[in-house]
Amino acid sequence: MERRCFGMRIRRSLLALGVIVCGAPVSALAQSSSPPPPATASPSPPPPPATASPSPPPPPAANPSPGAGATREAQLEQRVRQLESLVNKLSTQVNQVPAPPSNPATRGGPDPRGPATPNTGTPAAAVLPPDPPQAPKVNMPASITEVTARARWGSGFEISTSDNEWVFQFHDITQFNYWGNRQTGPAGPLTSSFVLPYEVFVFNGRLSKPYEYFVSFADLYGKFVALWNFVDIHYDERLHLRAGKVFTPFAYEWWQVPLAFRLQPELSLFYNNFGPATDLGIFGWGALFKKRVDYAVGIFNGNTPFEIAPRDSKDVIAFLNFKPFLESDIAPLKNLNFGGSVDAGRRQQAPLTFLSGRLQTSTLSGISSVSPSFLAFNNNVIESGLRTFWTMHLAYFYNHLSVIAEWQSGNMSYALSNTPTNRTRVPIEGFYVAAGYFLTGETVAARNILLPIRDFDIRKGHRGPGAIELTARYSLLDLGSQIFKAGLADPNLWTNRVSNVNVGVNWYLNRAIKIFGGWEHDMFAQPVIVAPGHRSVTNDQAVAQFQVYF
Repeated sequence: MERRCFGMRIRRSLLALGVIVCGAPVSALAQSSSPPPPATASPSPPPPPATASPSPPPPPAANPSPGAGATREAQLEQRVRQLESLVNKLSTQVNQVPAPPSNPATRGGPDPRGPATPNTGTPAAAVLPPDPPQAPKVNMPASITEVTARARWGSGFEISTSDNEWVFQFHDITQFNYWGNRQTGPAGPLTSSFVLPYEVFVFNGRLSKPYEYFVSFADLYGKFVALWNFVDIHYDERLHLRAGKVFTPFAYEWWQVPLAFRLQPELSLFYNNFGPATDLGIFGWGALFKKRVDYAVGIFNGNTPFEIAPRDSKDVIAFLNFKPFLESDIAPLKNLNFGGSVDAGRRQQAPLTFLSGRLQTSTLSGISSVSPSFLAFNNNVIESGLRTFWTMHLAYFYNHLSVIAEWQSGNMSYALSNTPTNRTRVPIEGFYVAAGYFLTGETVAARNILLPIRDFDIRKGHRGPGAIELTARYSLLDLGSQIFKAGLADPNLWTNRVSNVNVGVNWYLNRAIKIFGGWEHDMFAQPVIVAPGHRSVTNDQAVAQFQVYF
């Protein structure tokens, strides 16, 4: 209806324009059409009929001849017909133009559908269907959100949105070691070797603030594995929910001290042989009472180093740490920590061989050649039944000093494979005390990334020593004599008690590079094989580590 009215308005306007254009000749015609005086001669012949030619009439003469009025009238009639024909054509084209948008809010602005398509003469009804209603926004597939981002360098490489809602980080941990055993032989079992124990690539970040992810891959002693891979959900620092392949919250030295910032390259004797380390599970953790209490508790497969649980039972692991003076004004006590952890579950698997200095995991192929074995079970022994461990820890950091001590205890059940229900319960106990002190003045509140006061540099104008930290640790592990009394292991080949002393120096060239050099002295309660045909109650090993972390 609007289209038809719009065409009629155009037609009337054009007719009015024609009248205005032709108004002057028409009035002249009206004045000259008055009766002429009587002619004396015979009347002139009538004008020739108008032709279809649209050529314009010649301009009127100054003194029109008799009969000119009739000729002028015919020419004007022809012009009116031409204008009427032109109006009809314009009206037809107007009917083919799309109607203005029906939404009043869009009238007077640009057409939201874009520029009009040139008319090709096709009837409008065949080209332009009625405007459909706007389609509702769909949720799948989701559209891509464009955001502004910034990049920065610090603890790894980071890309984040301006509001820190979305974060992507990349980290790398590279540890290159040398383990030099004093007592070696051409046929083993011990060798001196360069080793790449850890090459870890970490991708972590945030998928909006409550949702964090952590994906890592590692080359561990020549075997490429998916290491730690989990998601962490939290709306409040008092409660995180973490699920996936995680480092378990057991023992202070593992849960609270990151891999790259330990006092010594290796963990204590107890944790190296019994710690749950990495496992699959789900747990909650967080900080309470203004971060004066740290906790974690969860359930796990409990089958280190296996990916899939061969049984239905699971391990329960919990950790608790107190920092009672964190908010106090007593500076020497602000970073005092104490607490404990527990690990309980069942086992039904072949036992591991115990080592004096390296973390036990199935990915460490050939690890026994650089770390002395002090206890191996007979071939017909299985680990069967309940396993429970607990620890109590104390950690103290003040000015340049770091001290970490932990008492570890528990028991495990073993049986002969032909009588799996006739179990022998073996008590286990251990402890360690470790300390570090910065000679170059750096202060410590916890073991984490260190920023040296002056980076190591020998360039003129940039010279600096880096950060130098002296370290030492004593560690002990004692297994019950039931191992030998029940016929689980040969007392003539192995021992159930071992201790070691580690001393060394951490040299931090800058926040990303650290070099460790030290010495490890192992002591066995009974002689063990350290070289072909040679048994000893001690073993000495030089340890060096070059580490890159960012």
